[in-house]
Amino acid sequence: MKQFFLCVFLACTTLVSITGCGGSADESGPIDVYGGSTDVADIPKHIADFKDESNSGLVQGRAMNALVAIGKPAVEPLIEALGSDDVSTRLMAINTLNLIGADAKDAIPSIQKLTSDPDADVKARATDVLANLKKL
Repeated sequence: MKQFFLCVFLACTTLVSITGCGGSADESGPIDVYGGSTDVADIPKHIADFKDESNSGLVQGRAMNALVAIGKPAVEPLIEALGSDDVSTRLMAINTLNLIGADAKDAIPSIQKLTSDPDADVKARATDVLANLKKL
């Protein structure tokens, strides 16, 4: 059941990313998807929000999207999140790094380690994301 909700969550965050729903764009910066909080200083809050399973999928998705909008400065804290004992946190970190794209290439060695993760979902997603990042 948890996997079903994770799939729904990922589908929703992808739609938010594609449509820019929940934010407004201006010519000077990224789409604002998290209440104006795309400041590098807010990275720890965003990481905490997506780690907290008591938060709604919307809060977690917005945190994830804010980290994507922040980009490269969020990569190192996301690499740290890859080492979490929590499967959902590892999956969200992997997916966020995938959405960051080329700026997340520093995470390749850490994602490589997750290709032998004991959790099958983490292992499969790490393998996919690793292939995506290597193409960039």
